[in-house]
Parts: sequence; C-alpha cells; structure tokens
Amino acid sequence: MPYSCDIPDDLDNDDVVFWTQSQSTIQQQLDLNTQIFSACQASNPVQGTLVGTSFVARDMMQLVDALGGDGLLRYVGTYIFRTLKPSKCSGLAGVSYGTLIGDTVAAMFPDRMGRVILDGNVDPIDYYHGEYVQALLKYSLRLTSAYSYADNFDDTDLALAAFFDGCAKYPNLCNLTSASNMTGAQLEQQFLDHMDLLAKGNYSGPDAVQVERVTFSSLYHPNQYRSLSASLQKTYNRITPTTTTNTTRRSLDPITNPPTKTLHQRAAEASFIFKAIRCGDGRFGGVNLTVSDMEAILEDYDPYDEKFLLEVVAANVKSCANWPQRAKEIYSGNFNVQTKHGILYINSPYDPITPYSSAEKASALFPGSVILTHNGYGVSHSLQPTSSLAYPSH
Repeated sequence: MPYSCDIPDDLDNDDVVFWTQSQSTIQQQLDLNTQIFSACQASNPVQGTLVGTSFVARDMMQLVDALGGDGLLRYVGTYIFRTLKPSKCSGLAGVSYGTLIGDTVAAMFPDRMGRVILDGNVDPIDYYHGEYVQALLKYSLRLTSAYSYADNFDDTDLALAAFFDGCAKYPNLCNLTSASNMTGAQLEQQFLDHMDLLAKGNYSGPDAVQVERVTFSSLYHPNQYRSLSASLQKTYNRITPTTTTNTTRRSLDPITNPPTKTLHQRAAEASFIFKAIRCGDGRFGGVNLTVSDMEAILEDYDPYDEKFLLEVVAANVKSCANWPQRAKEIYSGNFNVQTKHGILYINSPYDPITPYSSAEKASALFPGSVILTHNGYGVSHSLQPTSSLAYPSH
C-alpha cells in the first residue's frame, strides 16, 4: 500500500529539530511534529489507519489461503528465504520489525503456524505496551509497565565494545591509528572522549549526533566495520579547539531522521510509513503531549549521559509525539499461546538494535519455542561472514 506525506515547504526546516532541556525548543519540536504529522494524516486519511501490524498479519493469512496447500504459514528470515527453493518455503521476512509481525500473526493464528523463524528480535510486549506507550503517555495517563523501550538498546554498548575489541585484536584490519597500542576498552573510551568534546562544543568538527548515527547504523553490518574505523579516524583528525560553545545538541532518530536529509527527502523514504505503523500501533492517536510531559521524559533519558546513544534513544522514543492516527486494529490479546509448531528465535548478544533480551522475552511467551544463539555481530545471523551456520539445509 503506497504511503507518502506531502510536507509543506514552510515545514522543511531541520534547524528546529532539537531535544534539549529548553522549554522553547521542546515546544518547537512538538509544534513541528503536530504540523508534519497532520500533513501525513491529510495525505493518507485512510491508508494511515490500515498499515498496522494486525492488518498485515491478516493479509498474510489471506495470502496463505489464496495459495492453497495445508493452510499453514511458513515465516522465515529474509536471507534464509533467498537460499531456499521456492517449492520448499513460502515464507516472508522475519527479521527486526518482521519478528514483531511474526509474533503477532503467531498470537492471532496459533493453530495455523507452520515453521516460524524469527531473527534479530523485537520484544512484542514492549512494542505494544512498553516504552513506546509508557515514555509518551505515562505522565499524562499514568500508565505503568515493567518493560522499557530502552531495552532495545541493551546490547548497543556490547556491540560497540565488540567492535573496538576487534580493532585491538586485529589492528592490521582496523584503520584506527591507536589500534595497535590500545586495548578495546581504551579505544572505546577514546571514541567516547571525542564525542564528548564535540557534544560540549569546545571543539569543532562533525556533528556529534551525526557521528553517533553513522556509528550506530554501521554496527548493523559487520562488513562495514573496517570502513567505520576509517571514518572514525578521519573524525578524530578533524576535531580542533574552538572558542565558541554549542549549548544545544541536535538529536535525531538514527533510523528515520538522518540529519543530512530534508523532510521532503525523508518523506519519500520509509521513515513516515514506519511512523504510521509504529505510532499507530502504539495508541498515540488523540493524545496531545505538553512541554511538561516531555520534560518528565527527558528526566528519564538524560541526553548528556555518557552511555552510548542514550540521547538518540530518547529522540527515537519521542518521535511519535502527537501522531494523530491510530491503526484500525491494534493487537491487545495474549502472546502466551501454544502454536502448532514451536517458534525458533535467533539472536546475538552483540546486536546493536534488536537485543538478545528481546529474544528471551519473546521466547518465554510462546510455549515450545527455543532460542538459537549465535556469537556474530550485527542485526541478523545471515550478515555474518561465515558458512558455518548451515540453517538453510536444516
């Protein structure tokens, strides 16, 4: 289903996209969100309510019915799908957000699940009832939850540490000049120190959040690690003292709001359709957040904490503020259901965005499911440069 947002030219202003402790900039962002999201609603008065995860699950089962056969859904990871013969598998993508689709369809149609493989997992309880809702609404609606969307970044620090450990272990494959005489922990601290210099505004160089965004996205793909090390070294070389101080840090969602792109460019990509799905599923329709609401959230997600990407986490959590539309159907049932066949969850403890803890939580919900742990890096096992994982033949 096509989805795009016709954003007016007068809203094409990245300069006001800040998340700081300043009440005026928070209000600017809320006002901008309201205007942009209203434009999305005007462009998609019907489509915006039909792209929710539950409707996708129902569409999938209609496809299974149309194909005939035994009526069971085979739902597997994208890269596994590419290695199998079409006659062996009628599966779809089951990676990252695709795992949330898999969990949802399994909960809605447990008796119709064939072989389900979910790789690089999202916690379904968190998605529907956790920080996506809690961080935005708990102060105005006083919702409570034991889950936190920040869990999605549980393994970001582990992934970052593993990257620098690899540099220290194989300095000949790493472009950081200090790789041969520093430990992984020292290389990581060097990175954090440089980001701190940029963030405080005492030194000039690339935007700190842009560097964090590039680093974060590169952690998805192990084949980009060498080029990431080169990019970081260039960044270090460009940092020089300055007499000016930047008192605000620009904070952008690393996935949906790249700072080098205009709103028009982002509207042409997947950013707004993902907002329509995620924000619509998250029950944000009809809730107008205030500056006080957002200040309370910022107290929980201190944008100047040294923890890697915590500021970006905060921006990502708040990216649905004042979304006007709700999905026509939002799954609110139980995930603790017995599927016809057990679900296989695959995850790494070094995944920067879909952490191992999400696989544990999801697997605990579905009786008979199991977790296959791999010690590779990035979002999916299929991104690992090895042939030792022989999943396609089994």
